[in-house]
Amino acid sequence: MKDYPYLYRGSLAEARRRNQISLWRESLQENIRCKNAIEEAIRMNFDGMHMRFDCIEPMIRDFGFLRIAWVLSNTLQQKEWDGRFSPQNKEWAKKMSLPKEGRRTDYLVESHPAILDGFVSEYRKVLQRSGLFGMEQCETDSFASQNCEAKVLVLSPDILRGGCWSRGNQLWLALEDWKDDAVRCVCLWDDEITSWDRTELIGILKEEYLPDWAKEKLEQLRPSAQEPQLSM
Repeated sequence: MKDYPYLYRGSLAEARRRNQISLWRESLQENIRCKNAIEEAIRMNFDGMHMRFDCIEPMIRDFGFLRIAWVLSNTLQQKEWDGRFSPQNKEWAKKMSLPKEGRRTDYLVESHPAILDGFVSEYRKVLQRSGLFGMEQCETDSFASQNCEAKVLVLSPDILRGGCWSRGNQLWLALEDWKDDAVRCVCLWDDEITSWDRTELIGILKEEYLPDWAKEKLEQLRPSAQEPQLSM
C-alpha cells in the first residue's frame, strides 16, 4: 500500500486554531483532485446506457479507500434531498462525520446523480469484497462526541500493510480519549500499543460486529486499560 496524502478531517476554523492551515489546504486540494478523478472516470466509462466499474479499483490504489469515501459522503450529505440517490447510500454517507464548513462545495461531485449512485454502490461492494471493516460497521458520526476512551476503533484499510491486511489488525481498543487528534490504542489482534491519528481511523465499531475472539480479548484488556502504565 502507498502512503496517501494526509486527510484533514477537521474544520477550517479548527485548522486556524491549531495553526494547521497548510495541512488543511493540502487536504482540500487532494479532495478536489479526487472529485475530479471520479467525474472523469464516470465520463470515460459511461456509454450512455451502461457504466463500467472496473475504474474503481485503480482509483482506490491512487487515492485510498478513505479519501474516496470522504468525497462521496460529502456529496451525498449535501445532496440528501435528491431522490435519485438510494436510501441505503444516503445512510452510508451519514456515517462519515464531516465538518459543517470548510469549502465542502469545492469537492462536490457533479456527475449525474443516478450514475453516481451506482458508482457509490459499486465502491461499497469493492470494500465488502476486501473482507475488511468499513463505514457500514461503524457508529454514525463516531467522533462527533470526541470521547472514544474504552471504545473499539476501526483502522482505515489505507493504513494496513502487507501481511497485516486483515480484520484483526483493524481493531484497536482506545486506552484514553483524544489528545491533539491522536489516540493511544492497543491492537486486539496482537497487543501492539501505538498512537493513531484521527485521520487514520474510520470510526467506532458497532458492538454487533465485534467478533467473538475480540469480545474475549476485551474482557482481558478493558480492566488493564485503566492502569496508569497504559494510559500515560
